[in-house]
Amino acid sequence: MYIEDIPKGRLIDYLIASSSLPIFQTNMMDDKLYLDGMFCDNMPIGLLEDKGYEDVVVIRLIDDFIGKMNLNRHQNINIKTIIPSEYLGGSLNKDRDNVEKNIRLGYLDTMKAYERCTGIKYYFDVEYKYNEEYCFDKFRSMSNETIQYICNLLNIKRDASLRTVMESVIPKLGEVLGLPKDFSYKDLFYCIYEKKLEENNINRIKLYDFNKVIDVVNTNIDSNRNLASNFEVRPKISIKKNKNTKLLTNCIIKDIKNQS
Repeated sequence: MYIEDIPKGRLIDYLIASSSLPIFQTNMMDDKLYLDGMFCDNMPIGLLEDKGYEDVVVIRLIDDFIGKMNLNRHQNINIKTIIPSEYLGGSLNKDRDNVEKNIRLGYLDTMKAYERCTGIKYYFDVEYKYNEEYCFDKFRSMSNETIQYICNLLNIKRDASLRTVMESVIPKLGEVLGLPKDFSYKDLFYCIYEKKLEENNINRIKLYDFNKVIDVVNTNIDSNRNLASNFEVRPKISIKKNKNTKLLTNCIIKDIKNQS
């Protein structure tokens, strides 16, 4: 239904009726039952496509399979999809802190979708210095000692060489750190430093200066004591920590630091 299909003076009635949930009192208008649009089509892209729109921004609340199938039906138009990077909580959760957190999260996820900030799980100002070539060079320049240490931790039975780094070490690092299979050198570089923020329980939903993160991590690589004092710490939650991950990231960061 388009706005021109709504009888004059009835817009508010239709908006209220179309937001109705079955757990509350149902809304009847003109002998018809109206429910929230999610029960029919919670991504009515087709309505916009039928109107001739070719560029559509879709804001998801959850990254579910049905939604992906819906998106795949509209291959002939340009769709920018913004997906929340973490669970937003129940739709009836109106806790003020949760609402404010979700507003910040939505802003940052949108900025990342439009490449106005970067990062894997965290959010950083775009810093063009740390491009794919720069990050590749840092991994390529790791010392043989570092490569051998990483191979031992990852149980890679190969000699310390550039070929070993490219063919075995980097793919295995991406797997251990939980990156998707198509990750880039830049993704891996950022992820390694993000692990230090995670270890120190640093608030994820905030925009950071990546240069500052590198400086603080390099200064405190052997101690967690001062890292948290430079950033906002979130409430402590139970996180399963992998000792090998910490050893791997510490080793690589120290090597990159020594390259400078």
